[in-house]
Amino acid sequence: MGKGKASSRVRSKVSSKGGENMKPWRIRSKEDKISLEIIGFNIFSTLFIFLWLLQPAIVWGGRPLVTEDAGTVDKGAYEVELAFDYSQDNNKDKNYLPSFQLAYGLSERTELALSGGYIFKDLHDNGREDGWSDMVAYLKYRVWGEGDWYPAFTIKPHLKIPTADVDRGLGSGKVDYGLTAVFSQSIGGIDWHFNAGYTLIGEKHATDQLNLGLAGELEITKGIVAVSELQYTQNFNSNEKDDPASFLLGIQAEVGKVIMDAGFTIGLNGAAPDYTLTVGITVKFQ
Repeated sequence: MGKGKASSRVRSKVSSKGGENMKPWRIRSKEDKISLEIIGFNIFSTLFIFLWLLQPAIVWGGRPLVTEDAGTVDKGAYEVELAFDYSQDNNKDKNYLPSFQLAYGLSERTELALSGGYIFKDLHDNGREDGWSDMVAYLKYRVWGEGDWYPAFTIKPHLKIPTADVDRGLGSGKVDYGLTAVFSQSIGGIDWHFNAGYTLIGEKHATDQLNLGLAGELEITKGIVAVSELQYTQNFNSNEKDDPASFLLGIQAEVGKVIMDAGFTIGLNGAAPDYTLTVGITVKFQ
């Protein structure tokens, strides 16, 4: 859903007549620290219970991956992601982020979504700050599905809406624009996804960004999927050495009427957070 680099991770998988999980990109369409932790837990658990009681339809979600796959939400369906992230930066600042994403299937090939959250920052040298994060809106269009010898291809333009408080250091106060190319292919029982995106940064004197992601998903037993990914961002200012790289390991599990997930990300250089822990759920409403 996100990360001002919020990213979406909404995906879906449907069942074939034989009960095998089919990939959506293959479908040929007809067309104080403890208090902060308690706050995050209460928000997450309350929303989880609410969604459970609504008895939504089962859907596989792409969380905890940041990397997109080429699938889109079914036409006329909604998908909701709810998450809680905790991260520690290289300077020992701690960040707590309960977040959401709502996606809607405009057509068999097109998805529209909006995501956002609320940030709690525990600063190592200057107290605490909190407030709404920036919002991110995107459109996702699947250009073609996967073939025997070529991957599915989807494009995803997105827009960062500057709703975060600049004075509190939670955002830039400027609009960012981006476009991501998404490729998905199943090879040897593993679903592979590759992203290449470019973001035009609206903040004055800030450089644009090239975002790259490679992710894999493997169903290790019925209802349990292991996931991993590499993420890299090039800021085009090599002298600053601020191009973050990270590696994630995670898991998705079907629990009742929702798909739950958890992931652990480790920074591969000083520009990325030291580590991030994330938990979330993804549900679908027809």
